[in-house]
Amino acid sequence: MAELNDVMMKLENEFNSVLFELEEINDDNFYAKFDRVKFLQSRISEDKEKILTQYEWKDLQEYKQKFDILIKQITIKFDTMVSERRNKQTEISRRLNRLLNHKKLVNYQR
Repeated sequence: MAELNDVMMKLENEFNSVLFELEEINDDNFYAKFDRVKFLQSRISEDKEKILTQYEWKDLQEYKQKFDILIKQITIKFDTMVSERRNKQTEISRRLNRLLNHKKLVNYQR
């Protein structure tokens, strides 16, 4: 059981690393951080598959709640990032439309 605890602790650390990387993402480091998140996600998937084949489901149940919380936090962070990017894109689109409309008005006034 101590071995399972160590494995689950490692998995929890990987989830926390994903959260940390997501918190640190900004426009300047987006691609580097997102590549790191994808790498961590693939490692988590590999570890999950190993865990599911090596241990009984009933042994894993006690860790379920902790991981559900971490997964929910990651999901919320992704949703927030997507929403922020969408809002930024919408604002830029509005500005461009205003500039184009202004340009049309100037051309009409000539």
